[in-house]
Amino acid sequence: GGKGEGGVPAGIPATTGVPPTVEELKLPAPERAWATRARDSLGCVLRQLTVDTNKWTVKKQNEIVTIISGPIKGIPYNIFKATAIINASPTKFFALLHQAKLNKQWNPNYKRLETVKRLSGHDDLVYLQTNPVGPISSRDQLQA
Repeated sequence: GGKGEGGVPAGIPATTGVPPTVEELKLPAPERAWATRARDSLGCVLRQLTVDTNKWTVKKQNEIVTIISGPIKGIPYNIFKATAIINASPTKFFALLHQAKLNKQWNPNYKRLETVKRLSGHDDLVYLQTNPVGPISSRDQLQA
């Protein structure tokens, strides 16, 4: 396709520091549906980050990782939250997270992990499915 404003492909808004909305991306219907699900999932994650976790139960804790669990209003089951110390720069860490093939090699919890579409030089639409773990059945999600 042709180039639009600022060398960005036609149909994709030039970078303004604010990510484009799903509507602004002008994706075909199937990809727009996936992108909308990813956006909605991100909204759910952001709501979870604002929850007061002071009364949650510690499930595991050591010098590197802490895993806690507790309720979130409107969700009928407890949510798990993990925090970890990662010895890498943010740039290296996020580059690692966005390499779908590499992630599957080091994380045995992934049943499927694949890049659905390259959205930009820094953003991919990634589908992942986890293996069942204990009483938790397999889950799938779309990440952008």
